[in-house]
Amino acid sequence: MRPSPIPLDDFSQPEKFFFPPRAYTSPAFHDFELDAVWRTQWVAVGRAEEIPNVGDYFTISIGPEPLIIVRDEPDAFIALSAVCRHRSMVIAEGSGHCKGRFVCPYHAWTYDRRGNLIGAPQTGPDFDKSK
Repeated sequence: MRPSPIPLDDFSQPEKFFFPPRAYTSPAFHDFELDAVWRTQWVAVGRAEEIPNVGDYFTISIGPEPLIIVRDEPDAFIALSAVCRHRSMVIAEGSGHCKGRFVCPYHAWTYDRRGNLIGAPQTGPDFDKSK
């Protein structure tokens, strides 16, 4: 892990109740914080009650990564990228019900609830969707 761009002693002064101002504005510290906190452990993104039915979903971003959280089965949840592999278009925003698939609004590439590519219009018969 990279070192903090702000000396850690700047955070532990007893008379300070807030982070140093540059901790809120520094792109380097933002990247450090993503690596040190958000990318090292599991992150709670919501509650099961938010998506009660199979096919229900909501979206969330963790750092720069847009994600879809979907109820795949009665007792199973999947987190998958909300970005289409074809042209990097976001395929879902907000919350809703996907009826078994997510369709990219750009070129209609289609993914199942587990993120597998199941449709890719205009790709030809030799195109291997599994790759």
